[in-house]
Amino acid sequence: MEAVLRHRQGTKATEFLVKWEGWGYEHNVWKTSWELRHAQGLIGEYWARIGGKPESKVMEAKEKSGKPKGKTTEKTAPTKTAEAIGQRRSQLLKKK
Repeated sequence: MEAVLRHRQGTKATEFLVKWEGWGYEHNVWKTSWELRHAQGLIGEYWARIGGKPESKVMEAKEKSGKPKGKTTEKTAPTKTAEAIGQRRSQLLKKK
């Protein structure tokens, strides 16, 4: 592996976009944190480069537990952005 380029929250675990050493960008692949458990150094460099891990209790619990398990029962409140979008959508639908 050459570098971790991006991350995303998958359905069961955090996924990282991996750049393979000696291969072009068309060969980049998404790997779960479980699949990259041997590459914690590169993942640490990635988090440092982007300014730290996101503040997510769900992600932290999955990272600490190692191998991803079933669905979590923790519910999160919608963000203000999602609420604003919902309100705007309601306003637009009322105008029709």
